[in-house]
Amino acid sequence: MKKLIYKVTFIAGGILSFFCIVMMYIFCRVSFASTPAEEVILMLIYPALFIAIAFFSVSAVVAFLLSKYITGGIEKINFNDPESRENFIELRPVIKRLKEQNDKVYLQKEKLRARKKEFSAITENMSEGFLLVDQNMHIISNNHSAVRFLQNKREETELKLIKCDKGIIRSVEQALAGERTQMVLNKDGKFYEVIASPVVSDGQVVGAVVIIMDVTEKQQREELRREFSANVSHELKTPLTSITGFSELMRDGLVKEDKIKEFSNDIYNEAKRLLELVNDIIRLSKLDEGSVVFEEEKVDLLCLCQEIIYELYPIADKNQVTIEVTGAPTEIIGVKQILREMIMNMCDNAVKYNKNGGKVAVSVGKEAEGTPFIKVIDTGIGIPLSHQNRVFERFYRVDKSHSKEIGGTGLGLSIVKHAAAYHGATVTLKSEVDIGTEITVSFKN
Repeated sequence: MKKLIYKVTFIAGGILSFFCIVMMYIFCRVSFASTPAEEVILMLIYPALFIAIAFFSVSAVVAFLLSKYITGGIEKINFNDPESRENFIELRPVIKRLKEQNDKVYLQKEKLRARKKEFSAITENMSEGFLLVDQNMHIISNNHSAVRFLQNKREETELKLIKCDKGIIRSVEQALAGERTQMVLNKDGKFYEVIASPVVSDGQVVGAVVIIMDVTEKQQREELRREFSANVSHELKTPLTSITGFSELMRDGLVKEDKIKEFSNDIYNEAKRLLELVNDIIRLSKLDEGSVVFEEEKVDLLCLCQEIIYELYPIADKNQVTIEVTGAPTEIIGVKQILREMIMNMCDNAVKYNKNGGKVAVSVGKEAEGTPFIKVIDTGIGIPLSHQNRVFERFYRVDKSHSKEIGGTGLGLSIVKHAAAYHGATVTLKSEVDIGTEITVSFKN
């Protein structure tokens, strides 16, 4: 702008100075008609130079002042709010256009800011780790879950420099090569599923998206499912094999007359064990699914324990075990049948895994803070410390040979755990080998 003003001003000054010199020449020729033209020109050289210098000097000053005035007005324009001050009338169309452009840019920035905020809100609240990586394996975006998993500070932006699992690096490299990858990593006792997918734009891979999910619980459930299936198959196969074997011998007439009753009794016991196993599995399935709605009612835990102890007296007498129940009437809201199965399994185990002449003490009441509880203490064989974390697992037995002798399905304590969880109660176990076991179920107040 300034250069243009200077050019125009100097050209105008040059034209004016040339016009003045021409007029002076004509005036001199008229005034000094007898004087030769060469002498007239010589007479006009110094005045012409003076006039030219004067005009160009004035042009320079005018150009400077004019450019300062015009550009000063432009420089004072507030481009964020062009209409905030008075400007030249000639500049108003430009200012209007600037304002329209500003409004468009502002709206686009607000949309981008809103999308970025929404994107950040989504990714930061994800339990899964999120990584966005460019072609050079630089981290463009990540969230807190990914930072925790990678054990990295957000300042570190190059994936290869982060001390993370090499499997993640390989997954990202394959994704950048255009191949979607999925793998499971074992880290610090936890399982993580890593999914890396290529980001494609205009047919070219420009980066990769990595999702990291904690699948520890899923893996554990899958392991439990496989273990449960194997255990169920084994537990069902054992009594069925016995039943089939005894029946085959009887069918083929290979059993003596005096042994038929004994064989029939064995078949009956194995069938009974099989039925108990199936019933226990059904109970556990119902508790697991939570889809069956049980009718809740007021249940007096002391009365329920007394009923169960009365039923267990014949088994206790047979095993020469003394069993008693003490406490005060304690009512809770619960499902009587489920509570009955829970207490029955606790007491039944206390009797079966006891010693000859042992004792079982069942107590019912409330803690000092008013929390209802049921406590079963026995003087039995006890549970080794190394097994105490697993005794509530399905089909888990500490001593398989001893368990086989006394019967049972191996699901008793698992039913206790699930029944307590159904009522929002907690189960605690204390046990010492050859001293005894104490199991306490504490209900919510």
